[in-house]
Amino acid sequence: MIRKRIYIIAPGGALARGGMGRMVAHLTDRLAADRTLAVATIDTYGRRVNEARAQYFMPFHFLRAVLRLFVACATRRIALAHVQMAAYGSVYRKSVVMLICRIFRVPVILHIHGGDLDRFCAELDAPRLRALRWVVAAVSEVIVLGEYWREFVASTLAVPRERVTIVYNAVPRPVLAADKGRRERRELLFLGMVWKEKGIDELLTALSLPVMAGAAWHLTIAGIGHIPHYQERARQLRIADRVAFVGWTDANETQRLLERADILVLPSHFECFPMAVVEAMAHGLAIVVTPVGAVQEAITDEETGLLVPVGDSDGLGRAIRRLIDDALLRHRLGAHARARFCQAFDLDIFERRIRQIYRKHMIAG
Repeated sequence: MIRKRIYIIAPGGALARGGMGRMVAHLTDRLAADRTLAVATIDTYGRRVNEARAQYFMPFHFLRAVLRLFVACATRRIALAHVQMAAYGSVYRKSVVMLICRIFRVPVILHIHGGDLDRFCAELDAPRLRALRWVVAAVSEVIVLGEYWREFVASTLAVPRERVTIVYNAVPRPVLAADKGRRERRELLFLGMVWKEKGIDELLTALSLPVMAGAAWHLTIAGIGHIPHYQERARQLRIADRVAFVGWTDANETQRLLERADILVLPSHFECFPMAVVEAMAHGLAIVVTPVGAVQEAITDEETGLLVPVGDSDGLGRAIRRLIDDALLRHRLGAHARARFCQAFDLDIFERRIRQIYRKHMIAG
């Protein structure tokens, strides 16, 4: 008898960059050790080493993914499809995937990651929105990353609330690094795509403001994107010697950056539920972030971090300066963030929830 598999369908598979890729990697690593579940991944996009090249080759990766899924469905080797969806092009690609599963009556768990999916749906005309609702209506369960997204899926995509489940992003619980209090300067860290929507403009501007005069700090920006543009911007603001652009970092290097950092800054214009914030909480960092998406389900202002309005460079600068100058505040916020992480965002919790969902819907065999 051929053993049925759970297929995790995601852009880049388990090797993708960004928060979704790290989440899929964590999940597949955990499930690989479980002999009761057979799991495989299907890459619908290709690894984004170079964005221009990735877009060029993406149709070929997607066609191969569709053929692989079709064969798995036609030969009845699939027990469940766990589909990871963001916004824009991802919606159309994953709609094709979900339609194939619908034809073969394969249960689908739709996992929504797109921080701008609400904006995308607001731009759809009525026929396309009805079509998307029709596709999503057939899925067995929708996983979202917070209450904001649960309400969005229920109201905009018309999925009954009882079929929408909140499962927060999570990471393994790390051992905390040694005390960093004796260093002369504070290490700031940004983890994410290096583009306007992540608030890079506001961050660099904030660090150049008079409120930061005399402060001892260094910023590491880890991520791919418009790096030459922002390197030039840092030079224009005369802070280039204090800002390091290190590009994409793998899991081990990201771990080292988090261990070395004092403060995570993520002034995004939109998010779903950022992995960078979860990772910073796990390491007990002080966090400055914007209240977008489901961020406020993790970060409470003045308790587990500091919240600043989107686009507010002045407020961002003041928040960062407070944390640089006030060690007690920095340590208190970091300790509370770590405690909140252990309560809700540890990978053990995530794994248990996903296993429950899988066993609820998967085809036996």
